[in-house]
This record gives sequence, C-alpha cells and structure tokens, in this order.
Amino acid sequence: MRLLPLALLALCPLLAAQADRWNAVTLLSHTLGLEVPELRGKTVPALAAHVEAHRKEDRTARELAWLTLACSGLGSNLRHGALKASEKDVIRRLRDRLRSHDTLADQDGDDALRHKDHLLATVALAVAWRDSRYKLIEKHTQQAIERVLNDYEAAEQIADDEVALLAVLGKALDTPTFDELGERVRAIATRCADQLPKERSRRAEAVCHLVRKLGGEAFVAELTIAKCWPGDLAKDPMHTWIAAFASRDLSFEQKQALWPRMERLIAQRGDDGLWPAADGFDRITTTAALAAALGMVHPTPPKAPEPDDDGAAFR
Repeated sequence: MRLLPLALLALCPLLAAQADRWNAVTLLSHTLGLEVPELRGKTVPALAAHVEAHRKEDRTARELAWLTLACSGLGSNLRHGALKASEKDVIRRLRDRLRSHDTLADQDGDDALRHKDHLLATVALAVAWRDSRYKLIEKHTQQAIERVLNDYEAAEQIADDEVALLAVLGKALDTPTFDELGERVRAIATRCADQLPKERSRRAEAVCHLVRKLGGEAFVAELTIAKCWPGDLAKDPMHTWIAAFASRDLSFEQKQALWPRMERLIAQRGDDGLWPAADGFDRITTTAALAAALGMVHPTPPKAPEPDDDGAAFR
C-alpha cells in the first residue's frame, strides 16, 4: 500500500502538463485526500487572513455569501478544511442576521436588491448545510428558504443571475430533508428561465443551459463548455461561477480541457493573492467567487462529515 502514494507522486509531473505546482498539488489532494493549506497558491491564505483581520467588522450579505461559497468550492466545510474557521465565522454572522431581521440581506437598498442578496446568502447557507449536515443551522436554512419562496414564487421575470441562483439552490436542496422546498425552488427556476429574453447574452445562455442540466437533461461535456464558459474568466465573476457550477459534474479528464483557462485566470491575481474588482464585485467578492469557481473545476472533496462535536460554536 505504501507504493501507491509514491507511484502517484511520481506521476504528478507527467499529469500536470504545464508543470504548474497548483495542478500537481490539486491532483494529489484529489487522489489522496491530502490537506494542503496552500492548495490554491496565495488565495486560500489571503481569504483566511482577510476574514481573521476583519472578524469584528460588519460585512455585507454579498461578502458573507461569496466567502461561504469560496470555502465550499475550495474543499472546506464547517467540520474540515483549511478554511473551516473562516466558514464558521461567516455562517455565524448569517445566522445572527436571520435571527435579528428575518432576512439575510442588508438593511439598506430597495426590495429587489434585498431579495437578490437574501437569495444569494440563502444559497450559501444551504450549501454550507449540505456540505456539513450541521443540525444547528438546519432550522435557519429552512427559514431562509421559506423567505426566498415568499419573495420569488409569484415572480414572472427576474434577472438571469437570480435564475441561476434559484437553480443552484434547488440543487443544493435535493436531499430528503429539504426536497419538498427544493422542488418548489426548482419549479421557480425553470419557469423564470423560460421567461428570459429570446435574444440572450452569453451569460443568460449559460444560465438556461445550467437550468436545463440541473433539471435532468444530458449534455456532452463539449457542449456544456462551449455554451457556458466566457472568454475572459475574470471579467464577470458571476458568469464564471455559473459556468463552473454547470461543469462541476464533468469527469476529471473532461475538466482538463479547462485547465489552460484556469491557469490564465490564476495569473491575473495580484501579488496579495486577490483578483481585481470586476463587474460590480469588489476585490473580496471577486476573489471569493472566482476561487469558488476554481474549486468546482479542480475539486478537492470535503471529508465525510463526522459527529457534531463542535456545534457549540453556533449556539
């Protein structure tokens, strides 16, 4: 058995065609389940350091949501991983918002913006619950979902990013615990996707492909990549995240076709490991969204959940 890890170590330089340490470390982690703190170069420590440095400061709903989704995409959850402590901090803040205001959204802004921010944060909360099965956030997750249904169940036309978030939320809720609520969310996503304009942007095309795929339609990998992925991955973080979610079930070999794009994206980070602000996202939310996308294309699966022995942190 000791020979297997040695053999895999020897194969890494061959399999990582660009001789990029990031690829090799990812392959090792994916295959052997290793815990590598610098898995994404400077990005993981940069995000963790930001959370720690600003622990006592107020955060926007978008920051909390995208940081949670980055933790999940980069292989951490509320029980395991290099960003476990960071994820616990942001999930605790989301829970406290829900307790105080019955919404995850910020208290300023119009209703449409608050609905969208609550939806995004609910996706993050549902993903955190799905990855960890923490009983202590289950009731808060349900409360947040019910608020989403109240906001969107009568909606006819909504923005393409909201349709994508509803589709992802419906997928995260595809469990016995939340399946009834998830079915209602998925129905909203399907109906609203059908209402998107016929003359669609490339991002809207990606959203429609994602909704159809999560609805059970089968597509070859090449079509998913062609339909969903933008040319410049750093220009529109939301589009890149949507494309990555649509591609997350591709095989390891099929995802290799995306590696050159990922390497170009990594090269666009600043010296501090963060990406520049883009398309209405600030540097933190841009970095968190792109890190989440990278994690789905180069996944490091979280370890299996263990008994909830540290849930007191959420009480």
